Amino acid sequence: MEKAKQCLVEDPSDLWLQPDVKTDRVTKEYIAAHPPKQSLYLLLLHKTMIVKKDDRHHRLNFLYNGSYYDLGITDPLIRNITLPATGCRVLACVSLAPAFYNQYDGREYHYKLAAMIRLL
Repeated sequence: MEKAKQCLVEDPSDLWLQPDVKTDRVTKEYIAAHPPKQSLYLLLLHKTMIVKKDDRHHRLNFLYNGSYYDLGITDPLIRNITLPATGCRVLACVSLAPAFYNQYDGREYHYKLAAMIRLL
């Protein structure tokens, strides 16, 4: 099983980083000018932290290739993870969502989400 995980895990240089924009999103314009090769990555992350915001909202915090990420978790099985989960290894499927209008600044963003996480 461990060997299968190693074959499936990806190692992109970054997760759709846009200069001067929070690491949990990229603007619609940036994506149009820099089309990504893919919108999903399966990552093996070390020293992650899962933060519970409220009963329905959780965030995955991690450092990846020198950049700090704080992504919303959409995995419905998050409720099965005992919290707090700090410093653990995680297998995560990170996704780039369709554009969404942000009412606070009037821009459209593609948000980055932790679509699936499994503690290892």
